[in-house]
Amino acid sequence: MMVPSKHVLSALCTVLVLSAAACSPSPASAPSEPAAEAAPTTAAAPTNPPATPTASIVTLTVDDAAPVGLRFQTDAGMWRVAEAGVAQQLHDTGVLFSPWGDRGIPVAPDARSDQLPMLDVASGEMRLIDLPGRLVRCFAWLDRTRVACGLHTADEEDGPNIGHLSVIDTESGTVGILDPDHNMASPPDASPDGRTLAFDRAGVPHLWRNGTIKAFDIPAFEGAPAQTRYVTSPAFSPDGTKLVWLVANDDIAIVLFDLVERTARTLAAYEPMGFGGWFPAPSWSPDGRLLAAQFVTFDPALRAVHLLDPTGDSEPRMIGADLGTATWVEADLALLDTAVMGEPTRTMAYRPSTGDLTELALPADARLAGFDRDLLPVVATSGEDALAWLFDATGASDAPAKEFIDNLETRVLARDIPGMTALATDPFGLGPYRSEWSLITPDELAGQLKTVYLAGSSPLVFSSPDTDLSAMLDGVDPMAMLGPDVPVVAVLHSSGWGAEGNDEAMIFVTESTDGGYVWSALLIAPDGFALP
Repeated sequence: MMVPSKHVLSALCTVLVLSAAACSPSPASAPSEPAAEAAPTTAAAPTNPPATPTASIVTLTVDDAAPVGLRFQTDAGMWRVAEAGVAQQLHDTGVLFSPWGDRGIPVAPDARSDQLPMLDVASGEMRLIDLPGRLVRCFAWLDRTRVACGLHTADEEDGPNIGHLSVIDTESGTVGILDPDHNMASPPDASPDGRTLAFDRAGVPHLWRNGTIKAFDIPAFEGAPAQTRYVTSPAFSPDGTKLVWLVANDDIAIVLFDLVERTARTLAAYEPMGFGGWFPAPSWSPDGRLLAAQFVTFDPALRAVHLLDPTGDSEPRMIGADLGTATWVEADLALLDTAVMGEPTRTMAYRPSTGDLTELALPADARLAGFDRDLLPVVATSGEDALAWLFDATGASDAPAKEFIDNLETRVLARDIPGMTALATDPFGLGPYRSEWSLITPDELAGQLKTVYLAGSSPLVFSSPDTDLSAMLDGVDPMAMLGPDVPVVAVLHSSGWGAEGNDEAMIFVTESTDGGYVWSALLIAPDGFALP
């Protein structure tokens, strides 16, 4: 058997590592877009410019039943219910507030710029943070200072995406583009402890933590959908043990992944309506016992917000037609906007225990924009890291190796042949199953991948790291297969290769002479490896 030699990696994609600050409960959802109706006549908009504190407190009268801590947006700006029947103006434009309400990001129609405005709510002062690109929008707060946003780094990136996953530290002004090679199709979500971001790479689900990007391993969950053409719009449960994704094939399936039990359950599915944006993620009740999901469909019998049971023990329950994403203020109270084109906005209050849906008297152009996180009930957690097994699943012993392997897996799943061969050695070892190795160049490897090994369109799936690979190799230890002088770091088994998707492969990652990591060899088994 010929053994591929060790060479320095020709290109290595790095990921910026941001420090993880002390974390707090789950972030609030992003506010709705500014409404188009006229401002309420009960309050005048302040004359102060956005960067200047308001000289006096501007208030308006609202429904006595509007809960204290509720934030909503009108054409006159952003408001917060301060006491029964009274809302105070926080700013004269829309603002994406942190879940704790002490700072926020003003939202304007021309917000795509190379600076991020940051508002201090207490003082009314605003400062600008320079960005290494153009801001698309900010979405999820990891903690009191860090917010996850989408940035575009070049003009040609404008299009049906929301930019590169980035994290901005609003205290220090540090900005990190976490995924410079891919754009997101839907907003990310942060785990309750702020350590992990769930996001999609153009519809492929991923996780980010402390500088490492890991493909979300859907096949590792028992009961997961067999087909996953497009996966977007993640939502962590309040205790961090579950994660919901929207899985699109011919329909949209709302799939709950139990990160502790490693099981998956489809809670509901519907035929989607085509439109120019992302499908909204479901919103969890503060106690994690319910999900409110908006079904975006042409079917009038289903086009509504539905209440879902995460356990799957009860059928979805329709809350009401033409309603937007739910803002939970307690376990038994969710507020929802109506979303009827051309009609005034109405805010509805829903109580799951009784099924009552009543109107809440807010201004006609009000749009819900969150609720004070400190006023929500505290959700007890076990303290166990529910995602550790996903990040430790490579078998590699150190973080740089994991980062390289995650990067390689991501490029394989995306069939990114230039990206794959950029991580390959020169020469590269190609070994048909039970045959002799041959040494080829990365360019020759690219040709083989394009015309033979990745010529099909079947989904590529990586096996669990505890799969017994030696049983597929007639008892040979795959870590020793390349010879005693080759430091193999990991061997990754995957299926779905070949024109028909029937072939399997083993990918060999080795340590390079400079202490880095390289893709050294590919073992291909037409029609799969033989098992005893």
